[in-house]
Amino acid sequence: MISFIFFAILFIIIGFLAGIFKKSTYYNEERSFKIGGVVKPLIIVLISAIIVVVNPLDIERIDAGHVGIKVSNVGDNRGVGKTEYVTGWVFYNSWISRIYEFPIHQQHIDYEENDIVTRGGFRATIKPSFNYSINAGNVADMFSNLRVGVKEMEQGWLKNAIVGSVNDVANRYTVDSIFNHREEFESDIVKECNKRVSKWFNVSQLRTNIVPPAEISESIIAKTRAIQEVQVAENRRQVAIAEAERKIA
Repeated sequence: MISFIFFAILFIIIGFLAGIFKKSTYYNEERSFKIGGVVKPLIIVLISAIIVVVNPLDIERIDAGHVGIKVSNVGDNRGVGKTEYVTGWVFYNSWISRIYEFPIHQQHIDYEENDIVTRGGFRATIKPSFNYSINAGNVADMFSNLRVGVKEMEQGWLKNAIVGSVNDVANRYTVDSIFNHREEFESDIVKECNKRVSKWFNVSQLRTNIVPPAEISESIIAKTRAIQEVQVAENRRQVAIAEAERKIA
């Protein structure tokens, strides 16, 4: 839409300067139509189209709930020193500048499976999911350090921080303690994550979706079944005692 408007404005301006809106361009003094008169408008259409194609001016809208920064692509400090916050509709020269847009409301991420090592050397599989938000006041500083857009950041720096936090916390827990105290385990991971990323992000509602290795999973199931059987036996014993006492009475 912007390109069409720009094309129309260019066509009108160049056409006015070239006189294509004058009647004399298309008719001679005898009021006969001049076939050559259509050449000039066609040339102006072609010139306007070429200018639109190579035109460096662009426009972008920064949506509500987002922070926009305009980054310079030229100079000694390109992409680092020359960064400014922008809002609303932004006109810029795409040859020398670039617009990055970062959401500051809650975002949800699901990462693919990763292997971690628990205390004792047992491997387990995680598929972490969590919410995060960007600290609006530190977006320019974040970009100056990471130099990537939001998607690249999610799959790069932030992912490494999350998986690294899970790994480090898992090294403090045995496999049994992870599954017996999962809420505490995941709470410790959130705390560790926020220690690492709190300058730019806030992480919350993390779920590791951890899956133990097959041999450990079988051991956990067997242990759970044994506990249940003991509880059933104890319940039966209590019932038998109660029944015996009732008969004596």
